[in-house]
Amino acid sequence: MTTERVRARVFGEVADEYDRIRPGYPAELVEDILTYARLAEAPALEVGAGTGKATVLFAARGVTLTAVEPDPAMAAVLKRRVAGLPEVTIAVSSFEDYVPDQPFGLLFSAQAWHWADPAVRWEKAAAAPAPGGALALFWNFHHLKDPDAAAGVLAPIFSRRSRTCSASR
Repeated sequence: MTTERVRARVFGEVADEYDRIRPGYPAELVEDILTYARLAEAPALEVGAGTGKATVLFAARGVTLTAVEPDPAMAAVLKRRVAGLPEVTIAVSSFEDYVPDQPFGLLFSAQAWHWADPAVRWEKAAAAPAPGGALALFWNFHHLKDPDAAAGVLAPIFSRRSRTCSASR
């Protein structure tokens, strides 16, 4: 497993904390994506669903989707979050290993695309959508006034949680 793959799995060690502190996404973002994608009845595929913060926003808009999440602990939080939402199917798998059983009208990734293997992610993403399908990749970025102070606060937390991850600016 590559260093990046190991780092990606560190979040599962603290899945509930991750879910509690990770920011969500504005409803307007989902609206813009859905307007652009023009899904009609086509389902969506979410890559790296994590704990489902974006998943529920799309499901709330009536989008049928498959949420692909490689970390079982993160997927467990996701499963709790989407309980009662029949439009969401969870696949505990990496995007690289996931084999879709249908084409998708939208492939989206919230805060996770960079974890997918760059050697295959673009080709796989190109093969997933139905004709006319859309790709939406989005992240939250927070600009810190004092990144050194933030790194100082985060370093002890990361060192307690895992030897595979460290705080850096």
